[in-house]
Amino acid sequence: PDADEELNLEMKDSKEKKQIGIISFSSLSTEGREIEKLKDSEGYIFQRSTDGKTGKTEKLSKELSRKIKAIKEAGITTPVVVGFGISEVSQVRDAFAMQADGIVIGSALFTHILNKNLDEYLHQFNGWYE
Repeated sequence: PDADEELNLEMKDSKEKKQIGIISFSSLSTEGREIEKLKDSEGYIFQRSTDGKTGKTEKLSKELSRKIKAIKEAGITTPVVVGFGISEVSQVRDAFAMQADGIVIGSALFTHILNKNLDEYLHQFNGWYE
């Protein structure tokens, strides 16, 4: 993921033979030409919810909403999946309200696995879409 153009060209033949899709990353600062390059994305576009480090964030930014909208308005049909900082049902709802096609929960899952309370943590997501 997030490879430069030269490396992407190098990998193109190999990935097709092995049926591997390469995802693209988009940050909150992705603009113009960088958004246009997302048109070649495969699988999904991993849209970072923050330009900081991974881990819990309190609230998703309005910039995230603008970024998802810009990607979709550019005619990109690859699903936009939001990650980085997603750990609560309210953030999942917010991401989908911003027209995200999916979400990734990473660090929070590992924290709850290590704390041996994963089932309790996941319970909050039961029926989140109702």
